Amino acid sequence: MLKRLEALIKHLLYVLFRVVLRNKPVALPLDARKVHKILIFRYDRLGDMVVTTPVFNLLCERLPHAEIHVLASPRNEALLRHDSRIANVYLWDGTLGSLAALRPLIRVAFQTRREHYDLILPFVFGSQTTMAGIMANLIGGSRAVKPTLFHEERQEQYAALFNVHLPISFSTLSMAEIIVRYTCLMFGWEFAPALISYGIALSEEHKHRAEEFCKAYTITPASTVLFNLSAGKHFCQWSEERNRAFLEMFSEQYPHLRVLLSAAPPEYGQQQRFADMFPNVVTMPATNDILDVVAFMRHVGFVVTPDTSMVHFATAFRVPLVVFYSQMSFGYDWLPYGDFPFRTVFTNGAVPSETIAPERVMTEFTDLYANGLNY
Repeated sequence: MLKRLEALIKHLLYVLFRVVLRNKPVALPLDARKVHKILIFRYDRLGDMVVTTPVFNLLCERLPHAEIHVLASPRNEALLRHDSRIANVYLWDGTLGSLAALRPLIRVAFQTRREHYDLILPFVFGSQTTMAGIMANLIGGSRAVKPTLFHEERQEQYAALFNVHLPISFSTLSMAEIIVRYTCLMFGWEFAPALISYGIALSEEHKHRAEEFCKAYTITPASTVLFNLSAGKHFCQWSEERNRAFLEMFSEQYPHLRVLLSAAPPEYGQQQRFADMFPNVVTMPATNDILDVVAFMRHVGFVVTPDTSMVHFATAFRVPLVVFYSQMSFGYDWLPYGDFPFRTVFTNGAVPSETIAPERVMTEFTDLYANGLNY
């Protein structure tokens, strides 16, 4: 009975949206000459913003007359601070609960609505699609083109919120490829893998700080592996015991290689203990600026990580990497993308990454290292 009631309420809500919002279908391709302002929704996590940078490149190249604005989150807006491709950045935290998010949502809707966007690209999918549609209408009204991914079961409902439905499958594509294909479909551009070109803008200060540190500790691409200890979800990272076992094996097999440890604040103590324990280990300087971390990617030769943010940073600089995933939280859309060497290790089923033996990751690194030297 409760499920039926919920379904009825949702149906009535979408009927109301259809009547009030009056979204009429829009024919594709769009006329690029008539698109002068674009708003991109990317109010989620760090990795989400990184995989969107190929779209920034594509739009700047094909629509040089258009302004690109981004609705970012407090988690990822730092990645845009020095990005000349982006004219304006607005903030909204899409991870907050509905009541906590309501007031800042109304505020950002008022800020952005006066921009009169021609196109809103809501690159937030799945369970967030309805909220993204509501926001797109609050900001763009009936004037803006508001696309979404085609969903066979929900097409009728989503037609109330969006006026374009794009037939792209999530099944085996990386997120970067999904949203570049999405953008190409909007304008009738032919998709090619070469269009997926990452790019994170660093200031000269970020570059200088990383260069000075690397010079002091003899960190070079030929001699250094970045090992990341932390992940956004606790079940996606190893315990200190697992990390130590991996470092013991690594130090024994590759005594000539330096390990640069990266960690979030909860793992700083663990990070320092490893630096004291292993002579070939150096800790990355503590920082609150994520761009400082990104800057180090230009100076390392390999990356080992349980965290997808580091995967995307490495992808941006085409650094060979090994990533290990828990299938409790995994989708093909978050795999690395590109023609550079990488290896993946998965848990056997929906269990924590702690169940992955360090020997498995070491085996993949050994293979990657042998091939990556020729990359």
